[in-house]
Amino acid sequence: MPPAAASTVDDPASLFTLEQLDADLFQNPVSGFAPNNHLFGGQVLGQALLAATRTVPEARPAHSLHAYFLRAGDASKRVSFRVDTLRDGRSFSARRVRATQSGAVILEMLASFHVEESGGLVHSVPLPSEAPDPETLMTLDAAVANGADGIARTIRDRLDGIRGIEVRPLQTPGTATKGSRRRFWVRMPALAKVDDPAIHQLFLVYLSDYWFAGGAVVPHEQRISPKYPKMASVDHSLWFHAAGRADDWLLYDIESPHAGNMLGTVRGALFDRAGRLLLGSAQQVLMRM
Repeated sequence: MPPAAASTVDDPASLFTLEQLDADLFQNPVSGFAPNNHLFGGQVLGQALLAATRTVPEARPAHSLHAYFLRAGDASKRVSFRVDTLRDGRSFSARRVRATQSGAVILEMLASFHVEESGGLVHSVPLPSEAPDPETLMTLDAAVANGADGIARTIRDRLDGIRGIEVRPLQTPGTATKGSRRRFWVRMPALAKVDDPAIHQLFLVYLSDYWFAGGAVVPHEQRISPKYPKMASVDHSLWFHAAGRADDWLLYDIESPHAGNMLGTVRGALFDRAGRLLLGSAQQVLMRM
């Protein structure tokens, strides 16, 4: 298997281009650079969802997915995605995807797709009213320049894997935090010329895993800094509520309701600037000191 082009990605949309090897088998030609050469979970999730989508009837967008990260992926190797068709009904389709490298499964995902329907009950939680406009907040680069600790620097350095990701945290990383919440604005201006809603949905998947697992450490950041636990995402679940654009400012509201037994749980809600709830997320993360 030829190696993937694991490097800094100047064209983000290239991450979500798959080669079709068979009716239900796909392979990625590009992987984003990772400092430890591990694949970023959001990338594998998005590529797995893209593979599943390629096998689903048209006009059935994904409404949920549930995945387990079984092994760390290697950014220097290509990933193969095998899709199993579980069901195609009148309104729903279900797919299972196994992502493998060198014959070993690194991720297994179930995804469900739903014909869009109108009517019925409608409600949604609002955008947090206390969230300031992103333009009034400090960038991560500015936080590092102003002496923020190594947590901010680590997060900033991860951005180097893809050009054009912008983050404006509501709290400076590594500083004392009240409660168990992490909130930040994020966008990818490089996608401004991309109009395909399906591509933007894949990047919402990508961003849903960005700076997410660390939310389980937020209640403890002041106590453990500068010592930080070794962390690995165990699983990831998403529910899609509305279509959105990843090039516009998005507010990610993350909380951690529990940590124990070396596992932390995080939940998230991603809003667009107009206040629409685009997706909900949940993850468990392994945290070893």
